[in-house]
Amino acid sequence: MPPRTDLNSPQPQRHHPTHYYFEPGGRPFRSRKNRPCDSCRRTKTRCTIGPEGPPCFECVQTKKNCSFEEGPPARKHRSFVGEKSPDAGGALHALANAAAAASMPVTPSSHREDHDTTGLRSSGSPDAAGGNIHPSPHSVTSLDSAVSESYEPHVLNAILTDDLLPISTGPNHPNAPHARQISTNSQKPVYVVFAPRPDGKLQIAHDPGVQVLYRVRSLLKALPSRPKEEELLQIFFSRVHPAFPTLPLLKNMGEFPPYLLSAIYATAFSHREDLREMSAAAWSFVHAPNVTEPGLDSPRLSTIAAAILDIGARPTVDPRGNYLTLAKANNTIAHAQLLGLHVNPTRWSIPSWEKDLRIRLWWGLRIHDAWMSFLNSRPSHVQVHNSDIPLPSAPSLATAIDSASLTRSAEAFSSLCCLSEIVAKLQNEIATIKSQEKSKQDKLYDVADLEEQTSQVAMLWRDEISSHTQREPGVQSLLLHILCFRCMLRRIYIETEAGVGGPFQCDQDTLSLLSAAVDYITKLSDGDLDEYWLCYSSHIISSLMSSLIRVCLASLGSDEPKTDTVVSIPPNTTRRLSPRATSQLVDPRYAHAIALHFLSRLTRFLRNARSNGRWDVADPALTRASSV
Repeated sequence: MPPRTDLNSPQPQRHHPTHYYFEPGGRPFRSRKNRPCDSCRRTKTRCTIGPEGPPCFECVQTKKNCSFEEGPPARKHRSFVGEKSPDAGGALHALANAAAAASMPVTPSSHREDHDTTGLRSSGSPDAAGGNIHPSPHSVTSLDSAVSESYEPHVLNAILTDDLLPISTGPNHPNAPHARQISTNSQKPVYVVFAPRPDGKLQIAHDPGVQVLYRVRSLLKALPSRPKEEELLQIFFSRVHPAFPTLPLLKNMGEFPPYLLSAIYATAFSHREDLREMSAAAWSFVHAPNVTEPGLDSPRLSTIAAAILDIGARPTVDPRGNYLTLAKANNTIAHAQLLGLHVNPTRWSIPSWEKDLRIRLWWGLRIHDAWMSFLNSRPSHVQVHNSDIPLPSAPSLATAIDSASLTRSAEAFSSLCCLSEIVAKLQNEIATIKSQEKSKQDKLYDVADLEEQTSQVAMLWRDEISSHTQREPGVQSLLLHILCFRCMLRRIYIETEAGVGGPFQCDQDTLSLLSAAVDYITKLSDGDLDEYWLCYSSHIISSLMSSLIRVCLASLGSDEPKTDTVVSIPPNTTRRLSPRATSQLVDPRYAHAIALHFLSRLTRFLRNARSNGRWDVADPALTRASSV
């Protein structure tokens, strides 16, 4: 038989794969015509075979053995017991409990869900159309690795009608779109539509990530210290990955796609003092203008993971960085939604590792979207009511980090997710165009509620805030964001109360918040500077510097000091007041002296950290200080 030339067969001219998966798949095929294959017969799936012959489309997509060896089964009456499952919606803590249950070690009672559930079901199957789930042993397949290069998956949010589902066209249209039902919950089916890629996206003769990796390796060889790739990988998995676990726990270089490996190396530059100054150069090689961005038209979990590292890069290479990073995030989030990362996968028929990875990847995007939108006063790219992803469970994070000594790192990532949700609420309730229609009183109450929620997160870390012992990766960055975000909330409260730039008198509670943030930053050790710092650390330290300057200037212009408490809004028995509303006002001259002292301490520390430790996080705050 001559070689097949259909789009589902391997392309002989492709020297490097353009898609990489975190789990290998694929088996050799055998075929015979004029009957459904054994796999389609067992799963009651329509067996569609192209004019060139087997394998069928179902076996190509799910990487099953398309065999024709079994005889027809004896016909008999079947009974089906419907599956009762907990509601996938509801409160956030219920979703977290569902994720924890899905991530627990396999027991005899939970073994069936992971290994004896149905695989990807075709829209041509009457069972799939009816929402029925029939167990098929050994059919749980990774969705990320089950897709051929000829198709791209689109996960549908909620099916109100069947208009979005493609119609099965039979063997005369082998390249037509098709759909599968992936959820194990028969009451809430989730469909994945596999659409053929346009012809222009198929004929890629090489992987552009290989060229990117070659450039980065050339940079490593040109450096005086000549760092080894193994050393950079060890830096990443000891300092970055425990703090922001958006990758599976792979330790060998050969397990990573070239572009993702390049992003890992460039990220590791920022966490080693002698390489930190070359971090921008490493990322400029990753962003080479004559290299096609890998995964632009064919996103996979690996390309989403690489994009998250790219979004969180330090320092920002382009001077327009914030705006361009927002645009990049928008593109990445759109790809993630096509892959269904915004849909709760805990009841999907995919491996447990992929469920956990999808949840962590989505929260990585949520964190970046929340902070970028708020800090740059831009619209959010995530629709809060169009996602039901639970918080990453403790077992999931423990598996991703795989170290009993890094439990606080896993808890820090979970707290960062909660803090980012508060930031997103602030963006939606205070910083949107529609929110400007709210009254001043309502805005103050909203900010007070967010202050209380942030304080609850801070209470979980009060021991680490007060102590100055060695902290696990990710804890330093989390504490910085908690302490500085509390100061930002108080600044927003004051500006809403007095008007932007208006005169106000400082209170004792506000000075306490500023003092806690300055004390924490100025007591960081040289070793702490090499640890993981979220890329927004520089912005929030600069905002802290701006708040101190604001207190100095406002206190300098106050002529009539008051010693009573702040009376900003009338009391409301149903809503909480900000601590500032009941805090004792301080003498303006005292507030001016204290704020000036904090400014001096903070500026001196940042200058030393920049000159001695090459800490790029200090640059924006030092620029603001020098301008004043």
